[in-house]
Amino acid sequence: METGEMSVRQWAAERAREAVKEQIPADVYALGLLIYLEARGESEAGRLAVAQVVRNRVRKVENNPRLEKLFGKGWLGVLFKALQFSCFNQEQPVIAANEKEWPEFLRLSRRVYYNFDQDATGCADHYHAIEVQPDWAEAEKMTVQIGGHVFYRLYDWAGRRE
Repeated sequence: METGEMSVRQWAAERAREAVKEQIPADVYALGLLIYLEARGESEAGRLAVAQVVRNRVRKVENNPRLEKLFGKGWLGVLFKALQFSCFNQEQPVIAANEKEWPEFLRLSRRVYYNFDQDATGCADHYHAIEVQPDWAEAEKMTVQIGGHVFYRLYDWAGRRE
């Protein structure tokens, strides 16, 4: 690895040690990690939108526990539910760690976690990068495109497939 580069797991482990020292809630830390891994190249609006999908899933499960099997329960359950967010599904390639940016990802994570911003995704519970076309993506369920991600609302607040 080149200087300043490390694997995602190494980088995440270092951030986790810092989070414990700084008493950052695990939910906020993990959401910041997701924003970093999934949307670090996006504008602030794009980064917030990716995190808002997690918040929408958490809220939908709180509203209808039947969605727990699909999305997971609570912030950590949703974030680390198998096969939901690609950044947590496999070992990521080496990344250039940008220590100066990490506080910004935590700031955005707190904004979404503590519900400081309105949802810009149209209550989306799924998203994907524009360069891929997953088989679950249905054009009529698309809510918005923000930056390099397309957002979808596949489930309503009652847990029904829309």
